[in-house]
Amino acid sequence: IGFWAQVISFTAAHVVPVMAAMHLVPISILQKQIVTLYICIYACSGIALAIATFSYELPTLLGGGIGLVLASFYVKTTNTPDLDEIKDSVRRSIGSSSRSKIRRSDFLSETSTREEAPSNHQGENKRSEVNTESFEEKAPDYFTESEDNEVEFIDLETRTTNNDASENISSTRKSASSSLRKDNSSSSRQKQPTWKYLFPLGMVVFYLTLTRFPIIDIKDELKSQHPRLEFRLGSFGEFWISSALVVGLSEIFRDPTKSTTFEIAYVPGVLPFVVVATFSMYLFDMTNQIPTLLKKTWHRTSAVIIPICSALVLAAIMRAGVAAAIANPIITSFGKIGWIIVTPLFGVLGSFFSGSTTVSNLTFGGVQVIAADRLGLNKLHLLALQSVGATIGNCVCLQNIISAKVVVGLDTLESEFIKVTWKPAAIFVAFAWAWGFILFATASS
Repeated sequence: IGFWAQVISFTAAHVVPVMAAMHLVPISILQKQIVTLYICIYACSGIALAIATFSYELPTLLGGGIGLVLASFYVKTTNTPDLDEIKDSVRRSIGSSSRSKIRRSDFLSETSTREEAPSNHQGENKRSEVNTESFEEKAPDYFTESEDNEVEFIDLETRTTNNDASENISSTRKSASSSLRKDNSSSSRQKQPTWKYLFPLGMVVFYLTLTRFPIIDIKDELKSQHPRLEFRLGSFGEFWISSALVVGLSEIFRDPTKSTTFEIAYVPGVLPFVVVATFSMYLFDMTNQIPTLLKKTWHRTSAVIIPICSALVLAAIMRAGVAAAIANPIITSFGKIGWIIVTPLFGVLGSFFSGSTTVSNLTFGGVQVIAADRLGLNKLHLLALQSVGATIGNCVCLQNIISAKVVVGLDTLESEFIKVTWKPAAIFVAFAWAWGFILFATASS
């Protein structure tokens, strides 16, 4: 299953990353750097395909990690004349298409009070008005973010003959100069060896590989539920925690058949990210910023807790058998060809609601097995299409979009992201359909 899923993904990798690059980089530059782009693509997808021949858990993890290191080394060691232009293009794309629109309302509300100066001349008031078109085009150059998370406007080009306004401009220049000096000093302090920037990601990859590598085989120990401490929570159930940091709740609402568990040391939701993030703060000498980081983190995440929890509840309901109950009666009505077409779409749907390829496969995997038996299709090929569809679903997954927005501090509607990501997702689905018909035609012959 994992091998054929990687084969389909490897084929689609020839197109999908290029479409993503076209959204950020001008086509003229992309054409000149197309060889570099495909070397980076093969460094990730080719290694993932090779690992898929002997492991089903590690291809994406190791393929992405090793490919990232190789691609970074290649770009750094080769002469790439357009590298600075590519960086500027990406900054402009991100700034003009998202950040300027996101911060524009806050920017206008803050600057409206700062730009107002006592004056009896309408001409001077017109000079103090904000040029929104210029702001849209040069958003990243117009604001800086202070330590209290407020956006400050910096206007170095404003000219006026009014004495009061001149004093305001002078103070603005001083604040701008101090901000620039602060930025320069902070940037000089932030210059670190390359290995430090790769260390957090490398440690995450190392931990996940260590806990899933078949030769090491510590998965069972990390999932062990005994010995454990148990606490009765009344009618809510019995809460327990094992020596392997597995927590669970059994006999939920006094029903002995209802229970749930969470493997803290195995599921990558807590470890290794918390441990690596904590160690990285010491590595980058950021311990004095912990209160500020926690404050900003809570400020960004508090608004999306309810939407993410709602999506998780919906995914849990679907896993409880609702998806199978809906799909079972309509399996035979689709026929073989029809079911090959809808199989990747089921995977997309599962990831769209749950935010997880694994949850999507758990939700609809049983449906695919039943469909294979009823329609006489190959189970492995059908499950491979399901897995590929679940991977594609991450392109349009609400949870992923919300989480990414929180990390980078964006406030754009989710629909704006989906308007961009649905196109490569549709191309990916087309590749899955093509391979599905090839696989089943070969198997039937």
